[in-house]
Amino acid sequence: MHNVLFLYGNTKDSIDTIEKNVCECCLEDTIVRVTCLAFVEEVIAAQASLKKLYEFRTRYNNADILIFEDIDMLEAHPASQREFLWIFKMIIELGKGIIIMGKHRPSDYLSSPRIEIFDEIIDNIMDGLVLEVPTTVL
Repeated sequence: MHNVLFLYGNTKDSIDTIEKNVCECCLEDTIVRVTCLAFVEEVIAAQASLKKLYEFRTRYNNADILIFEDIDMLEAHPASQREFLWIFKMIIELGKGIIIMGKHRPSDYLSSPRIEIFDEIIDNIMDGLVLEVPTTVL
């Protein structure tokens, strides 16, 4: 699963640099960048109607590259986990790219009790490329 990149560690200080480099490499691609909190808020708003849910899913399905920040926070939001997993699988199925950022390596999330859907997300992430972002940024 080479279209999944998971970056962990000092991602807060490097997100703008990473996004800039991705944008320069993928000039004609549609890039959607979202934090976990913004994603959770979008999921809640999308549940108001089928039309909003359709618009929400279309936004993410139309992305060539999804940059998702703060995966750590997703654990506390089961409904958002289901949507994220659905979007994640669609991105992979369509051969598009996803960059996910978190504070810890994926295997660290599995060492404590978690929700089943979150475990499935982490398992899928671990099939991709996992890189630590060092303290000194790119």
